[in-house]
Amino acid sequence: MIKRILTTVLCLATLCVAAQDHHDRTSQKSVTTLFCYPSAGAWINPDIQQNAEAIEILKNTAKDIAEVKTILVQSYSSPEGLGYQNKELAARRSRSAIALLKEILPDIREDILSVENIGDDWQSTRDYLSHNSDLPGAQTALRAIDTMPLRIIRQGELIDSRKRHVMEADEGRLWNTLKDEAFMSMRRTEVTITYVEKAKENPAATTPEQEQTPTASTDEAEPAPQPLPETSTLLEDTPDKNTRKQTDDYHSAVVGIHTNILADVATAMNFGLEIPMGNRSSFLADIYFPRYKNWTPWWSDSLGPYDVQITAFNLGYRWYAKRWDLRDHNVLRWFFLQANAGGGFYTFDKPSDENLVQGYWFHAGLGAGVNIPLARWWRLRLSGAYGGAYLNTKLYSGHDITGAPILKDETGTFGWAPTYAEFSLMYVINHKPNAR
Repeated sequence: MIKRILTTVLCLATLCVAAQDHHDRTSQKSVTTLFCYPSAGAWINPDIQQNAEAIEILKNTAKDIAEVKTILVQSYSSPEGLGYQNKELAARRSRSAIALLKEILPDIREDILSVENIGDDWQSTRDYLSHNSDLPGAQTALRAIDTMPLRIIRQGELIDSRKRHVMEADEGRLWNTLKDEAFMSMRRTEVTITYVEKAKENPAATTPEQEQTPTASTDEAEPAPQPLPETSTLLEDTPDKNTRKQTDDYHSAVVGIHTNILADVATAMNFGLEIPMGNRSSFLADIYFPRYKNWTPWWSDSLGPYDVQITAFNLGYRWYAKRWDLRDHNVLRWFFLQANAGGGFYTFDKPSDENLVQGYWFHAGLGAGVNIPLARWWRLRLSGAYGGAYLNTKLYSGHDITGAPILKDETGTFGWAPTYAEFSLMYVINHKPNAR
């Protein structure tokens, strides 16, 4: 008899526990809110309408919570900046969201809080391209996202990357479309709270407006797609000590400034810019200043020095053999081919006599050269070009009664000759970019 009673009590207890567990599971609810950020931002601005709505949803939900079961915080960034910096930015966004949560739900326990600092949101990038697969270059970018690891690094040097292939799709036009239309929505934090609702004596029916709340989702919502696997023997998602130091020190190259020492020593002081374009080319612009007098020692003779006045310019395009995937200190290095064109005016005057030579020239040519890295941002450049040149020369001798020089001879010649010679020292101006 006692055995039967004990068996009956045990069965009833088991049924009660199962019923309570079923009740707990069926009474659990979840809400997902979304916070958005400006580029490189990590502070949740309540003045942004979407953030204000998300904060209001959290406050209203907090009134109905009997017990919080789990909280999942997932932060993302658009894939414009460096991957490692974007992970740090995602971590700052997560901390901002958690601080806000603790203001609304001050009793949050650390053991129920999960944080995922995802950083570059390649999954959303892929979703956008899948829904807009008719865009030029979209299929190329999708193949890169599906098949390429984030980065391929060999012997500490970046060899290839997923981002490079996506950026090059349709000659960069697809990347500009992504920046204009897709990346803004990727700068976000998603907060999902699973909780047990307080018991209500007269629970109100859910209104259609509540069911259609755009920034909240329930358990019946379709689960979010999982990020694509990013495993590769060549992938360094967590950089080693040396790679991390390089990443922490990352600066973006802006423009190289240089002076042609060959022209400087010939008293033609000059200044030039070399602007990186794409991942293996650059645009070059040089100017030679107009006037330098009485400082040409090896052009002097026993009768005195010459006065020299020069105004000149040179424009060029360079194609580098060694490409750069990031606009970092690896730009503008080693061997290149070049095309250049330019021209100028000149005057040679010797005050000790009455001879004066003036003229102008135009030139265009093809050539090659090398940028030798002396330090992280310093280059020593040697280059030359060969092509066609036209030279106009006017010879003046003596003066008329008004004091103007008298033209004695004028010639114009065209020929093939060296058109450019350079021995330059260059510094690449750089800055530390913001993550996105």
